[in-house]
Amino acid sequence: MDRNKSFFILVVLAALLLFAALSFGSARGKRALDGQLTRSWSDILLPAGQSLSDKVDRFLQENRALLGLSDDEDVRFNLVKIDEIGLGTRFVYQQHAHGLPVFETNLIVTANDAKIKSLFNAFSTSDFALLKPNFSANEALASAEQQISGSLYRSEPSVELGYDRQGDLVYRLQLPGIDPPADWEIWVNAVNGEILRHVDRRIFIDGTGQIFNPDPKTVLEDNTLTDQNDSNAAIPIEAYSDVILLDLDDPVGGYYYLDGSYVSTFPTSNRAAETTTNFIYLREDDRFEEVMVYYHIDNIQRYFQNELQTPNANNRQQPCNVNGTTEDNSWYSPFNGQITYGSGGVDDAEDADVILHEYGHAMHDNMVFNWSGGHTGAMGEGYGDYLAGSYSLSINQNFQPYWVFNWDGHNQFWAGRILNAPFHYPEDANTGNIYHGGELWSASLMDVWWEIPDVIAWDRIILQHHFLIGYGALMEDAAEAILTTELALFNGFYRQIIVDNFEARGLILPSAVYPQIAHEPLGDSEDTLAVEFEILADITSNIPLDGNSLQLFWRADQGSYASVLLDPTGNPSEYLGVIPGPFNGQTISYYLTAADTLGFASFLPDSAPASVFQFYVGPDPYPPEVVWTDSLGESVFPTVSYPVKAVVTDNYGIQSVELRWQVGSGNWQSTAMYPAGVDTFEANLTYSQQPLDQIVQYFVRAVDSSSMNNTTDGPTQFFPLGPQANLEDFEGQLAAWYFTGDWGLNSLFAHSGSNSIEDSPYAQYPNGADSWAEWGQSWDLSSFETVTLTFWEKHLLEENADFGYLEISSSGAPWESILEISGVENEWFQRNVNLETYCGFGCDDIRFRFRTVTDEQTNFIGWFIDDLSITVELIVPVA
Repeated sequence: MDRNKSFFILVVLAALLLFAALSFGSARGKRALDGQLTRSWSDILLPAGQSLSDKVDRFLQENRALLGLSDDEDVRFNLVKIDEIGLGTRFVYQQHAHGLPVFETNLIVTANDAKIKSLFNAFSTSDFALLKPNFSANEALASAEQQISGSLYRSEPSVELGYDRQGDLVYRLQLPGIDPPADWEIWVNAVNGEILRHVDRRIFIDGTGQIFNPDPKTVLEDNTLTDQNDSNAAIPIEAYSDVILLDLDDPVGGYYYLDGSYVSTFPTSNRAAETTTNFIYLREDDRFEEVMVYYHIDNIQRYFQNELQTPNANNRQQPCNVNGTTEDNSWYSPFNGQITYGSGGVDDAEDADVILHEYGHAMHDNMVFNWSGGHTGAMGEGYGDYLAGSYSLSINQNFQPYWVFNWDGHNQFWAGRILNAPFHYPEDANTGNIYHGGELWSASLMDVWWEIPDVIAWDRIILQHHFLIGYGALMEDAAEAILTTELALFNGFYRQIIVDNFEARGLILPSAVYPQIAHEPLGDSEDTLAVEFEILADITSNIPLDGNSLQLFWRADQGSYASVLLDPTGNPSEYLGVIPGPFNGQTISYYLTAADTLGFASFLPDSAPASVFQFYVGPDPYPPEVVWTDSLGESVFPTVSYPVKAVVTDNYGIQSVELRWQVGSGNWQSTAMYPAGVDTFEANLTYSQQPLDQIVQYFVRAVDSSSMNNTTDGPTQFFPLGPQANLEDFEGQLAAWYFTGDWGLNSLFAHSGSNSIEDSPYAQYPNGADSWAEWGQSWDLSSFETVTLTFWEKHLLEENADFGYLEISSSGAPWESILEISGVENEWFQRNVNLETYCGFGCDDIRFRFRTVTDEQTNFIGWFIDDLSITVELIVPVA
C-alpha cells in the first residue's frame, strides 16, 4: 500500500473558530473562504428535530453567518428540490433576496439520520440592497434583441427578474434563436440597462459523425472506412447490428414512432413512422440515425437505473432533433431540454459516442442545480467523453481504446479527442479551453476505469457524485465528492485505486485522504538519568483512525526497533508515546505511524524507516558548526566598520559566538556576535588609521551550551587592504546594490566573465523611464587626497533624447551628475572618474549611482555597466 509522501497543514483560524462552535467531527475535509463555509466532505452533526428536513433547516437557520448569509431577513434560502440518492437525502436550496432569485447560487446538503454527509455552498455573500427596475421586461427584451440582431425564436423567449451574485438587479433573458441556431442568454442590468452577459448556452460537440454499435470502425476494427457522402456502399453490412427497441409507445393514427419512456425523436423533421414495429434502415436513409439515437439513449438510461441503481439521472423522455442542422455540430439546449444532432461531415447520430456525449450534457442539466461556473464546462465535456468512450470500450476494448468519436472524428472532418491526455491539475484545467480541460477530466476518470476491478461500481460512483456539487464546482471539488460518494456506497473498498490515480493527476492532496501526523522532534539531551522520553504527536484524519495503528517505533543505536502504542492525551487530536530510558552515550532513532479504518497509512518522517528522527543522550561529543560566514571584498579604506554575519548551528544550542580579526601582523581583536535571525549571528569588524598594503584576516569562534563547552573555529577568511580595490564584477550576489525600475543582471553582454548590469535586461527600455542602480555602501573619503572610480560601460541610447548619468551624493545632499552619456557606443569603454572634489575633510558619507532617464518616444537597448574598481591616494600616509 502506498504511504503518504507529503505533509500539509492548513490553519484557517476564523473558519476553525466557527467550526468549533458546531458539532463537527473534524475540521478536515472542509473549506472556508473569508469565514464562509463553502465545502464540507466530512460528517457534521445535526441538531434535534422532528424530521430530517426539520433538522437540516434548523442547522441552516442557526448557522446563517457560517454560510455567508447576513442577518438581513430579506435574504433567504428557498428549498427547490429534495430527492433520495445513494448517500441519503439531497436538499437543494437557492438564495433569494427581497423575494427575487439570486441567479447562479445554490446550497446542496446531503444528509441521513443525524448527520450532514456533504455540503456544497455557492451562496453569495454580497449585500443585496432593495432595488427597483428602471425599465420593463419588454424593454429589456428589445435591448437584448439588438445584441443578437434578430427576434425570431424556436420557442417563446423567457425574461426573469432577479439579482446576480454581485448584488445587481438584472433581467436574465433566454432567447432560443432560429438563424443561426443559438440559445442566447443575456443579462441586462435592470437599473442602468448595461448588458452584463451575452453568451450562447448551447452545449456542443466539436465536429460530427455517428455510427452503429457503437460505430462501424469499432465493430469491424477497420480504421480505413470513410463516410463517402453517407453512401451505403461505404460500410459493409457486417457493421450493422439488429437490436430490440424496448417499450415503444402505442401507435398514433395507425403509426409507430420512435417514442418511448426515455427518448423521443418528435422534434425531427420527416421522422420515422411505420405501421409495424420494424424500423430497419441503412445509413443513407436519415431515419437510420433516429434508430441509433433511440437505441443508445434508451440503453444508457436503463443502465443508469438498473446496473447503476440511480433512478433519477435524467429519468425523463429526452427529446432529440436528429439531423436537425446541417452544421458540423451537435448540442444540448438547457433552454428547452432538447438535443440537436447535426448532419455535416459524418452524420453525428451515426456515432454512439456523439449521441451519448450530448446525453451527458442533458444529464448534467437534469441532475445538477446550476451546472455552470468553475470547471463545470470542462467537466461536462470530460464526463461526456468518458460516458461515450467507456460505453464503446464495454463493447470492444481492442480497437483504438484511447480514442473517443472513432467514426465522427479522427478523419478529414475533425480530429476527435483522446481519453489518455497527459494532463495535470490544476495547470491543464485553467487554460481557458474547456475541451483541453475536458481531456484532463476524462483521462482522470479513465485512469481509474482501467484499474478498478468493477467498472459498474466506478460508473455508479461517478454518476452519483454529481448530486453533491453545484454552481462554481472545480475539479478538486468533484474529486472530493467522488471520494465521499465511494465511501457511502462501498465503504472505502475502491478508495485506494481512486486516490492513487487522482493524486497522480494532481486532483487531490494526500492531506485530504491520508492521516496527518505533526510532531516536533526531540533534541539531544545530557540527562543520562531520565527514564522517560515523551513523544507528542498531533494526528488527524477525515476517516476514523485505527487505534492499533497509532504507533511509535524506536531503537537505541543499531538495535532492533521496538514499538509503543500512542495514547490520547485528552487534548484534541494529541497523542503521547514514551521511550523508556535511561541512556548514556547512545543515539535514539524513532518514527511514527498512523492509519485510518480503511487502511490508509501515513509515516513520519514520510520515508521511514529509511529516514528517521534521532536524538543523542549523553555528554555532548559534537562541536558547533560554523556553516557560513560573510565574505568581505577588497578594501581601500584605512578606517572601516564592516558588518559580518555568520550562520552557526549546534545539536544542544549556542552559548557564545565571537568575531576575531587581525590587520597585518597586529594583535588579534575580538567582539561578541549577537543573534540576528534563526541560527544567524552578527557583529562589526572595525579598525582605524591602518596603513595600506596589508592583509586583514578574520574568523568566527563558537562555543556550544553543553556541559562540554565544545568549541569550533570557522575557516579563516581574508581581504586585502590597499590603494586599489576591485568593487564588483557582477559574477556573484548583488547584495551591495539597490535597484529601481528594471535594473538588473544581464548575461547577454559582459566586459569580463558572464554578467553585467543593465537598465532593462533582455528588453528595450520603456518610454518615460527614470531608474537607477545605487551602490549600497557609503564611503568615507576624508582620508584621501585623490580617488578614482573606474568602470567599463557600453550604451545604446537615443541620441540627445535618452541619457545615462553617474551621480554623486555627499553627506545627504541632493544628487549631482558628474558624468553624462547619450547616443550609441557599441564597444566596451573604460571610464576613469576623478572624485577628488569629494576628498578630504567632511567627505565621510559619499554615495554614487548609475541613472538612466528616457523621453516619451523611441525605445532603445540601454546602458551596460561592468567591472568597477576604486584607486586611492592618502593625504598623509599612515605610519
